[in-house]
Amino acid sequence: MSTMSGIRPEQGPPLSVPLSFFAFAPLSLVVTGALLVAHGVTSEASAYTPTSVALVHAASVGLLLPVMLGALYQMLPVVAGAVLPVPRLAHLALALWLAGAASLLYAQAASSGAAFALAWPLLGAAMLTFLVPAAWAIARSEARTPTARGLGLALAALAL
Repeated sequence: MSTMSGIRPEQGPPLSVPLSFFAFAPLSLVVTGALLVAHGVTSEASAYTPTSVALVHAASVGLLLPVMLGALYQMLPVVAGAVLPVPRLAHLALALWLAGAASLLYAQAASSGAAFALAWPLLGAAMLTFLVPAAWAIARSEARTPTARGLGLALAALAL
């Protein structure tokens, strides 16, 4: 079995794992557009209006986070040889992220305390569902390349 520069595509998760995260990321752009249409330019009047805060989180939690998680699900096994123990657990992380992100955006746009109380545990559970198996996999990986160390550092930074 030949490997190119240590990259092992056969170790990657099922394609549905990273693609599911990538597929839902553009949904945040639709939500951002809907918020802008609904609230118009008043959402840009101050950085601290509920709509402005929701727009920022639609980009960070809605767009960037799922793309990062999907990429890490693919890169950990392929680049660092860190095979995740239960790759299908990613679908649970995705469901928790979707529910948490939706709750967070609603909580911010509507200033709803109840939605905030729901959003944080859901997002925390989503991150734990991703971080625990990923950290376990990178810790058990035999790869000691700069890339593998960089992925471990990225996981630690994401956890923080």
